Amino acid sequence: MKGKTPFTLTEAIKVFEIAVANVERSGGATFWREIEKKTHIISNRSAESLRGFWKKHSEQGLEDFIRKALENNLRFSHMIKNIPEIKL
Repeated sequence: MKGKTPFTLTEAIKVFEIAVANVERSGGATFWREIEKKTHIISNRSAESLRGFWKKHSEQGLEDFIRKALENNLRFSHMIKNIPEIKL
């Protein structure tokens, strides 16, 4: 995966949130170009990478994505490597 930075868990959640809120438009490239231009919510991600991520993971669902992310030690965010532990 040289040159490609995997989506973090926080980025993935945000993509799911945006796409599900706009389910009737989220399959189109135009929609993701709008997201790339209008928002800086998911910075440094191209419209193509956002759309590709959504197409690849939309049928899997967020819960399954999170489960696999935990199994594969996916980064929590670009600033925080591991998912923070909550101690009660």
